[in-house]
Formats: sequence, structure tokens, C-alpha cells
Amino acid sequence: GAVIVDARDVQAFAAGHVIGALNVPVDGRMAETVGMVIDPDQKVVLMAEPGEEQEAAVRLVRIGFDGAVGYVADPTAYMLERQDRVQRASRLEPTAVPEMDLEGIQFLDIRNPGELENGTIPGTTNLPLAQLRRRLDELDKDAPVLLHCAGGLRSSVGASLLRAHGFRDVSDILGGYAGYEAAVARA
Repeated sequence: GAVIVDARDVQAFAAGHVIGALNVPVDGRMAETVGMVIDPDQKVVLMAEPGEEQEAAVRLVRIGFDGAVGYVADPTAYMLERQDRVQRASRLEPTAVPEMDLEGIQFLDIRNPGELENGTIPGTTNLPLAQLRRRLDELDKDAPVLLHCAGGLRSSVGASLLRAHGFRDVSDILGGYAGYEAAVARA
């Protein structure tokens, strides 16, 4: 019944993670971000790179998340032993976006409203990460979902949240809006 919080970086998570795990990397704003995707009273099992599990637990406790009941000491070995419970995350190159047919795709910009002043990708709907968990019922679990944030970290978190809630076809954009903007500028 515990939530698996996979605190590895987004690249390691994308390469392979336990089905249903939430990717909230230990670097950056872990405490703030985990508060957007789980409740403080939920039990948590941490997955982190060896040596980072204590830091991840401390970051959670600092914001009142004291429900960490354990950690996976060696995520790679754990997943190799349970390959039937492991999946990869779909992350798309930003250069693919301008060429995509977005018909039927739920294309979400999960940045905060103030960040939209920097520009938006045509066809997106703004649904900030902090609101995503509360508004899951506004989305169609059977339709593909494509997410982006500013740089690619929050979109990995959001994509993992959707997958954990039964969304089957979820991808995010590598590098987020910054990657997309750079790809369009080069084109």
C-alpha cells in the first residue's frame, strides 16, 4: 500500500522504473515537488541511488512527510530481479513536436501560469503540476497524453503521476519548453 517515490534522476527513471513509481528526483526541489503528487499521510518507499536515500528521506521529513517506511538499497539489482514489474518511460525529442499530428492527443503544459509569459507551444492546455493530481478526472485515461514543463524535470514527475493513475500512453518532451524553443529556432 505504500507509494514508491523514485528519487533517481529523470534519465535513470526513464530507462527503467518500477510500474506505478512516482519520479521525484532528489536534486532540485524534491520536497516541494513531492508535496504536489502525494499526500503527507501516505506511506512511502524510497528508491534512490546508493548513498542518496538518507538525503531523500530528510527532504521529505522537513516538509512533514514522515511516512517513509523504507528504501530500496540497490534499485538496479531490485529491478533486474523483478523485470516483469519494470517499464520504460516515453520521452520525445523536442524536434519531433512541430511535425506531430496532435489530433486526439491531450497536450499539457504543466508549467505555472507565470511561466507562460515566456511563450507556449501551439496546441497545449495549461494544467500546472500542482493541480494535476486533483484534476485527473478532467483527462481521458484512454487517450494519449503528451506533457512538457520548462526544462523536463516536472514533466517526468507529471508523466509518472499519470502512469501511476492508470494512464497508458504518456510521454513527455525532453528539455521541456526550452528544448522545444531551441529546436524551433534551429529549424
